[in-house]
Amino acid sequence: MYLLAANNGALEIIADLEHHFYQDRPFTLTHIERQTDRLISAVATIVSDLNALSGNQYPDLSCVVERLGANIRAEFVRKKRSKKHPGCIFFIG
Repeated sequence: MYLLAANNGALEIIADLEHHFYQDRPFTLTHIERQTDRLISAVATIVSDLNALSGNQYPDLSCVVERLGANIRAEFVRKKRSKKHPGCIFFIG
């Protein structure tokens, strides 16, 4: 079980992304993708471990994480094809 480590990892990734957002600094799409992949992986571990602890009461949660990950990754592909801001995303808060 890696539940607590995965939870801490997810929180660190979210904090990193929030730091970039609130500092109004641009960062690369590659960075966002890498952090998103790490976050999806951490959430998948959390879901798997919580499901194991519950006696497999929520098997559908893994499918939800996979579907969300696929949808997010598809958005990255769409952004990469955009010529408006190639490789860089600006958050306006």
